[in-house]
Parts: sequence; structure tokens; C-alpha cells
Amino acid sequence: MLDTVESMLSSMEDYYWRMAGRGRLISLCAGDHLLGVCTFFVLPSLERLPTYYPRVMWSLPEDAQDGAVVYLDKLVTYRWSLTLARQIEAEISRRVPSWQTAVWYRPTEDVDRQFIYHRRR
Repeated sequence: MLDTVESMLSSMEDYYWRMAGRGRLISLCAGDHLLGVCTFFVLPSLERLPTYYPRVMWSLPEDAQDGAVVYLDKLVTYRWSLTLARQIEAEISRRVPSWQTAVWYRPTEDVDRQFIYHRRR
């Protein structure tokens, strides 16, 4: 059991370090306080979404440098708010100016609900 936990933690740590190295990790902060982190992938189009969802939990498929679609992969935060949503949108807009659509999945008890957000003008 301990080997399984250590393996999972090692995979998780590798995932976050590599996403940070790609510029795909966003730190959500208020002043000096870390409120959460968000990771994302950039896709040229929605047709590429099956490459990213569903997939093995900590796997790292290659993504595009620039694209029209952003797939929000992991979001870890104590509390969700409009302020955090705006912070994510602003940071993604800074890093990927060409994005038009964001997609994420929210797990529920019976199905993962897909959400699609179109960039505000």
C-alpha cells in the first residue's frame, strides 16, 4: 500500500513540476496567500479534446504552444469564487492570447459534467 501511495505522490509531483516548466501552471493568489493552483493544456481545436479527457490521471500529453481551445485539467482550491475565475481567465489570456474557448469537466456522483466557456470580448 505504501508503495502505491509513494508512486502516486511521485507521479503527482512530476506532473506539477513539468506543467510549471511548460508554463501551464497558474498560482491563484490573494496578496501573499496561495489560494490554489490550476493547470491547463492548449489545443488547436475541440476535436483534439479526446486526447486530454479522459486519460490516465497524472499523464502529460503534448499540447500546442498556441491554440483556440484551453482545457482546464486540474483545479485545487479551498473555495471557488468569481475572483479566482477572473484571475484564471486573465492569466490564460496573458499566456495564450489566441484562446477563444475553455473546457473543463466537473465530476459528480454519476457523470462528469462538461462545461464550455467562451471568452468575453
